[in-house]
Amino acid sequence: MFVTALEADGFRNLREAKLSPCSEMNVICGENGQGKTNLLEAIYFFTGMKSFRGSGVRDAQLLCFGGDRAALSLCCDDGRRVSCWEGQLVHKDGGVERRVSCNGVDLKKLGAEASPLRCVVFAPSHLSLVKDGPEQRRRFLDQAISQVKGVYADYLSQYQRTLYQRNALLKRTGHVQADLLDVWDLQLAKAGTVLSIFRCDYVRKLSAVARDFYTGISGGREDFTVSYRSTVFHRDMSRETYTDENIGVYYDSLRAARADDVEQGFTSVGVHRDDLECSLDGTPMRLYASQGQQRSAVLALKLSESRLFEQLSGQRPVVLLDDVMSELDVKRQDYVLNSLGGIQVFVTCCDPSSILRLKKGAVYEVSAGCVRALDV
Repeated sequence: MFVTALEADGFRNLREAKLSPCSEMNVICGENGQGKTNLLEAIYFFTGMKSFRGSGVRDAQLLCFGGDRAALSLCCDDGRRVSCWEGQLVHKDGGVERRVSCNGVDLKKLGAEASPLRCVVFAPSHLSLVKDGPEQRRRFLDQAISQVKGVYADYLSQYQRTLYQRNALLKRTGHVQADLLDVWDLQLAKAGTVLSIFRCDYVRKLSAVARDFYTGISGGREDFTVSYRSTVFHRDMSRETYTDENIGVYYDSLRAARADDVEQGFTSVGVHRDDLECSLDGTPMRLYASQGQQRSAVLALKLSESRLFEQLSGQRPVVLLDDVMSELDVKRQDYVLNSLGGIQVFVTCCDPSSILRLKKGAVYEVSAGCVRALDV
């Protein structure tokens, strides 16, 4: 899948913005606040999902300041056919309505299931994958696996509902009935075991690919590893199959922590407390890695997510890299610009010298919401 054309008018600060990107590397340059990220967000709009800037972004914020309508269009080619999508954001009844059509046919809505476009995004906020707590890394895994294994999202939803019920029971004042906890513990163990199997399998694949990408980014100077830290299963335990034995291990872990859980009022073990550990030369990156190393690690994870999505689904996503070049040395920037063949990439940058290192691709300059193509 790759984008062949994009137009946006009234979307954030974009004004009659048009580009016909190439099928591989596309560099979007310009000073801060000119609309580079808005272009990436306009592409992401057609995935049917909310803004990649965060779940708190409302559709009203996607409209130009003071405007009441935004129009977008995107053409994409999946190797078999070209689809042309049109979208509008219109103020209506105090809110904002999304209107979408494909090849001239109006759609009731554009959800992630209906859209042919898949995007993998790197944004500066994603540095939290390395330097912050485990919640962000669990969310990364959940979103990545759900993209390629739809049933995973169903099991995750089931687990979260059961966890909510168990925690509600633990928060009750007075004596907690053990037989009620037994019921929730068994359901939690069954769903949690399934999620553990999915996660461990994905991380095993992710680790091998991410290691190769990081080797390329760092020029082989650093060894990057990714591993899954379970609060239930030990490293040497087999978690590849859904067995009564594994369910029993999970259930016994919940039982062993029950006294502490009753005292604290929440469930202290399970997949909702697990972590994805990123290490560099055997040392946890969260504690010792530099800003450039952290950025390189997140980039490796995102590129690996893209590669695994293609391998597991047969679809090739579009990669959006927002402000990835800052804090990377020249060699790492060169890798980003010239070594990501076979996928369509959109990368934003402020430093115009980056363009000089681009060997093949397209370059666009954004100024005050207007876009113009530059000669490479």
